[in-house]
Amino acid sequence: MTGNRERKLLVPVTGTRTAGKRATPSLAKRIAPRENRDHIPLEEYVQARLVQLGETLARAASATFETRFHLRNAELWILAQLGGKEPLAITEISRRAHIDKAWISRSSGALIRRGLVRRTRHPSDSRVILLSLTPKGEELLSRIAPVSRRRHDWLLRGLPKRQVYEVLDALQLRAEALLRDPDF
Repeated sequence: MTGNRERKLLVPVTGTRTAGKRATPSLAKRIAPRENRDHIPLEEYVQARLVQLGETLARAASATFETRFHLRNAELWILAQLGGKEPLAITEISRRAHIDKAWISRSSGALIRRGLVRRTRHPSDSRVILLSLTPKGEELLSRIAPVSRRRHDWLLRGLPKRQVYEVLDALQLRAEALLRDPDF
């Protein structure tokens, strides 16, 4: 991270010593695997742990939203992207949700059949399909929002929210840098 986008993380990463107290081990030492630091198992790398975390959260979302609202994760993402916004092209939803365009197209078909989403052609480019919420879709999204909020709040309960978001922002910036330089 460089320039204006660099952020100072508030999570201490080094040991500290206070008068009369033993040094607190650094965060890195507390969470690092016990193996030789020159050989960290691949499953302990941050990127692997984040993928595992993402998959766990996706499974948890499926368990809740499929049961309560009969929505698969991709369908939920589509509704979320369309909520309170102008109609969006399938390609734009795909980009924002980080889900394959073909998967968005297939998933939107189920939402259209349920009367939650409508499909229209772009007014100036007939090749582009736009999606928007129907009143029924808006109503469903309004019922989903408090459930999502409770899950969000529970997940962050007891954690320093500002620091969590600062770490996520920093990791996002670094992940984007890896995309720009895959040989890094």
